[in-house]
Amino acid sequence: MEKQVTIPVQGMTCASCVRTVERNLQKVPGVAQAEVNLATERATIR
Repeated sequence: MEKQVTIPVQGMTCASCVRTVERNLQKVPGVAQAEVNLATERATIR
């Protein structure tokens, strides 16, 4: 069963920040997918 977690991510200012956070979250063992939203300052992790 795949879990989904949404966490706050503060301090992002541009699309490059979003890509950096997504790339680093995807390096974490057990993370299948990470989607970061700049406007809502949230990351959804599966």
